Amino acid sequence: GHTADFEWAIIQRYYIQGQYFIFEYKRSTMDTAKPVKLQTLFTQFMYDCFQCIYREIQAINNMNK
Repeated sequence: GHTADFEWAIIQRYYIQGQYFIFEYKRSTMDTAKPVKLQTLFTQFMYDCFQCIYREIQAINNMNK
């Protein structure tokens, strides 16, 4: 299979569309964000995980200011 690495900092948004969990990323070398569309039975779980991770990153960034 194909493997790709994504830093949390390059993920611009994430959302659910039907049975798909989608996140968009934009590397510094890219002009526009590119979506990654994952078909899964666990769309809401993945969304909740992304949301939790982003809250933790935001809390850490606020503590380091």
